[in-house]
Amino acid sequence: MQTLVYDNYNKFISATDTVKSVKKKIDAMEEELAKLKSSVGKIGSSYEKINGKLENKWKEIRRLDSIESDLDKLQFLRELPNILKVALKDYETGKHTIEIFKAPLKQYLRSADLLEQYKSTVRVIDESRLSLVLCIQR
Repeated sequence: MQTLVYDNYNKFISATDTVKSVKKKIDAMEEELAKLKSSVGKIGSSYEKINGKLENKWKEIRRLDSIESDLDKLQFLRELPNILKVALKDYETGKHTIEIFKAPLKQYLRSADLLEQYKSTVRVIDESRLSLVLCIQR
């Protein structure tokens, strides 16, 4: 019986030591988490400051990117007649199959929105011009 009590007492002491050790580690971890939380807060506020300073730059980059995309479409549309002439000549001479028209036509479809915007703008300009002429004639 004395051996049983002694063995259980040793296990109890060992468990108590383990619990104390775990508590110390948890306390240290809580301190580290508090530091981490503070660091994350500082990083967040720094990000907001940087983002605020760069916001106008990002807008300008997006605007320039959009302009570049439109210019690429316009360049393609300007070159499209020559591309189709060459493709037609190659098709007629048997150098290529009808597939030669696929890539230029796909690119044309991607540029069609720009053409629609252009047509809409021309239509508005023509209507405005007509309205001005009518107003001047009155």
